Amino acid sequence: MTIIDRQIKVNYQKSQVTRFTLSPLLPFTAPYKELYAIVNELLNYDEINLFSINTNLIRGGYSPNRVEKHIKNNWWINAYQLDGKFLDSLMKIVQPIGQNRKINPDKTQFRSLCLLAYVIQEIFNNHWISICKKAVKMVNGDKSLLLSGGVALNSSSNGNLYKLFKEDDIEIFIPPCPADDGLAIGAVAALSWALSEESPDVIIPTAQLGSYSEYNDILTHLEDYAFEPHKDYIVLHNEDHLIEKISSILANGESIAVFHGREEIGPRALGGRSILIPAHIGDPIKTANKAKRREQWRPVAVSVLVENVDKIFSGNVNSYYMNICTTGLKGLEHNSDYLHPGDRSCRPQVVDEKSPFLLKILKSLNKSNILAVVN
Repeated sequence: MTIIDRQIKVNYQKSQVTRFTLSPLLPFTAPYKELYAIVNELLNYDEINLFSINTNLIRGGYSPNRVEKHIKNNWWINAYQLDGKFLDSLMKIVQPIGQNRKINPDKTQFRSLCLLAYVIQEIFNNHWISICKKAVKMVNGDKSLLLSGGVALNSSSNGNLYKLFKEDDIEIFIPPCPADDGLAIGAVAALSWALSEESPDVIIPTAQLGSYSEYNDILTHLEDYAFEPHKDYIVLHNEDHLIEKISSILANGESIAVFHGREEIGPRALGGRSILIPAHIGDPIKTANKAKRREQWRPVAVSVLVENVDKIFSGNVNSYYMNICTTGLKGLEHNSDYLHPGDRSCRPQVVDEKSPFLLKILKSLNKSNILAVVN
């Protein structure tokens, strides 16, 4: 196990996009209602077919080749070759942008694009909730719902579902890899069920089921980058000393990158490959976002011990894999950098034995009364 103590300077260009705030009155404005009605024409939902696209508004039908052909045009929505009258109605509200053009966040054009994204998310939320409600009815009163597919990575919608079903004591479970990367686990589960007389339990003990780097592999990489032992890095073979060192760095207000054990499956950094930032300070968030060229509208993940959840979040949040957004922070309201600028939400990670290394780090920080880290 290795800690690199060397200070590495990250060069980045200053972001051209300033911080923006969506008005809480946004859903009640006339453009919102008009745009909602226009976009909603594209989507169909009913009790039988559930969710589908209105192909009447797509010229020549829909095919992957058509998408690939037109995605290079100046406006992404032309990828579907939408009906001309439909496009005209849409473009009266949303101004198209050319390929690779920068947009000014202070301009009306940027606001209209934000509004379009907001509307699409709202329409998706409504359809997604309707589908999940029907699924609950179909299982004859079962109090659990498993969500999979890439759509289950929409943490904002998952947060809405969580609040809705919590009132009816319906438990939602979303694996750490609900998209294509989880198909192998699903295939094994399906075969196990098919070959067994009784339905076996399929348990995912941890998200860290990916690739693993041996100690010698790490040393080789350090040599490739000309890092020198004792000068640029130190080696700690004792895990307790390693935890103590990492905790000390975080407690002093510094950030640290963690590379430990196996890589996580799924898209979330859950403690195996993570950049940890102490949650009691704010500037490193901006620095990390700029260094990673990470969009400011993406929700920030806050990792907290399972026993400290109620001290940070309002209500019992069941999100072990960063796949549910929630609002109602109690311990971090003072720092707006951790909250989404639109709905003041964040994406928590509840930490227990599923993330063993991060669990030890948080327990060590807990002794210094530091209850959370940004992950």
